[in-house]
Amino acid sequence: MDKNQICELAIEFFTESLAERQTTVSPARRWLKENHEFLQDFLHPPFELSGYAPAEWDALVLFAAGHGVSGGELVDAGLALERPNNPGRYYDRFRNRIMISVRHKGVVVEFGGYSVANAPPKLVIVVPRHIQADPVFYQDVQAMIDRAGVEALTRLNAQIALEKKGES
Repeated sequence: MDKNQICELAIEFFTESLAERQTTVSPARRWLKENHEFLQDFLHPPFELSGYAPAEWDALVLFAAGHGVSGGELVDAGLALERPNNPGRYYDRFRNRIMISVRHKGVVVEFGGYSVANAPPKLVIVVPRHIQADPVFYQDVQAMIDRAGVEALTRLNAQIALEKKGES
């Protein structure tokens, strides 16, 4: 699978995870309900609500493996990390988070997540090298921040951070 197919598979997983009727999903649903107005202002292209990343360390890794996607491929897509003390073993990058996907020219380029735990909401978007120089992407991000408004971000104590990927 290519990166775009892997990202679309992850969106399928996050969407299904939010739809499940398990009690472990309750904090995510509560967070969405409490922050519905903010999300409506906030989520416009290039950002989309993708679902929920469960709290388990390897839920996406196991789901993806069942679809023929390796842990290394998930790492390349920015969705998993290799265990430092156990090479060849992987764990989910995003856990217990409302998931946001970021599209550029119709293709998912990255994910971000809001913690549904007691931590302040923080959306970290790791910007892939191939779009770092594209001013349209940054204009879209600024427009999203402007729509959400400083007041809404302050009310949630939310932070938005753009980090460059692929820099040495």
